[in-house]
Amino acid sequence: PETLPKMEDVYLSSYYLPSSQLGGDFYDVINIEDRFLVLIIADASGHGVAAAMLSAMFKMILHKHLTEILNPATVLKKMNADFCSVLQTGEFFSAFIAILDREKNLLKFANAGHPRPLFFDYSTNTVKELDSNGFLLGILAEGVQFEQKEIPLNGKFRLLMFTDGLHEAVNSKDEQFGVERLKTLVIENAQNNAENFIENIKKNLYNYTGSKEFVDDVTLIVMDKISETDNALTKSRLAKNL
Repeated sequence: PETLPKMEDVYLSSYYLPSSQLGGDFYDVINIEDRFLVLIIADASGHGVAAAMLSAMFKMILHKHLTEILNPATVLKKMNADFCSVLQTGEFFSAFIAILDREKNLLKFANAGHPRPLFFDYSTNTVKELDSNGFLLGILAEGVQFEQKEIPLNGKFRLLMFTDGLHEAVNSKDEQFGVERLKTLVIENAQNNAENFIENIKKNLYNYTGSKEFVDDVTLIVMDKISETDNALTKSRLAKNL
């Protein structure tokens, strides 16, 4: 997306670095009636032009099922059926859909073989992986189920969604950057805003790998949901500055 939705209580930031001029990572954020925020991230098999063409197909088929987007497991199941009828052997997608219900304070999600996003709860100062079962899209037409989960929200949280180009990036010893390193960065950057958090991830990634170019696309999305107290304090500071 050219721009990300802006809300008083939700902050969004993203970063996209293709491994070549064209990439196969895809992400989008959809605001529905100022109540639901839908975050989608996907990764097409392969690299370069071929992967970019697949990601364009992902966008088309996603939009075909947008009327049911608030049921992410259903959408993934229908997308899988569509992909299985058109993709060639060796072509597939991983994908993750998260939906923030701002009215009910719920986070709903479903996964299709994608790296598990990290959820940071400010009330407990803990980070956990959002785990739900689901197979890659476009490989098996029969017998594939997608598990849909939801978690109640307790005020302020941070969600980090990413593609495997991030945690699978390697250093000179062929050692991966790793999810555990990401979890540490989530905790260490809890007080930084979303933009600075992403910048610190990039800085750590570049330092670890010794490069700013990677064999796979790297995509990150950060969503911060602030508490009512934080929102009131922000408004108060803005009023004083005015």
